[in-house]
Amino acid sequence: MDMKINIEVIKQARVDKNWTQQQLAEICGLSLRTIQRIEKTGIASHESIASLSSAFEIDKDNFILSKNDNYNLAYTSDSKQGTIREKLANFLVMFEQTVLYVMSLVAIGLFILGIVGLTNSNLDTRVQLLITVVFSSGVLFTLLVMRLSNKNSW
Repeated sequence: MDMKINIEVIKQARVDKNWTQQQLAEICGLSLRTIQRIEKTGIASHESIASLSSAFEIDKDNFILSKNDNYNLAYTSDSKQGTIREKLANFLVMFEQTVLYVMSLVAIGLFILGIVGLTNSNLDTRVQLLITVVFSSGVLFTLLVMRLSNKNSW
């Protein structure tokens, strides 16, 4: 039965020993194609894992990924998981900036709407509109200032 392994551990261990894939294949008694497939797909047989473990003098449990396991963090500085985390972090920063920008526009829009509404409506409507707009834009400006000051209070 083939098992899912952490390819970063294999690659890093090979690089640490300054071995090519061909040298690793010869030391393990595996074909070059098998080493290439293992490093590409992260899938290996028990026998291949045992050979790799013996060649690197590393316990085979360090290679095997369980279903719930993440990559071994000791060898993932440039792993796919790291790039996914970086992309997610960049997305969240862009999303936050967009939200702050939209909040600013909404607050300014409410303020302008209040001024326009006050000049174009009768007195009873003006008071209600003024209270609504001032309160709404004030709340949005307060949230924006709190967020920009890194208080994270919202």
